[in-house]
Amino acid sequence: MNVGIINIGDELLTGKKDPYPAEMIAVRSKGADVAFIQVITDDIDVIVKALAYSQNADVDILIVTGGLGPTLDDLTREAVAEYMGTELEIDEKSLDELERFM
Repeated sequence: MNVGIINIGDELLTGKKDPYPAEMIAVRSKGADVAFIQVITDDIDVIVKALAYSQNADVDILIVTGGLGPTLDDLTREAVAEYMGTELEIDEKSLDELERFM
């Protein structure tokens, strides 16, 4: 099994955080081969290009980490929607549950 990893986050490119934590490549201990690891910035165009690359890289599983936080600079959701040619939508039931929780 070939695995690709895309790790998204501006903070990973500053040297302040390790962009290659051991947990990311732990899939090797499960018998998988890591075909590539990309560390990229929170930029829609860059994320879309990384997703396109992964589609052509013959991987069985793509793991995308980071870039999914609650801050405005996290653009992963928007980039994935753009890549998939779809719109983001809010699930009202989940929103209600989240508002009750908060």
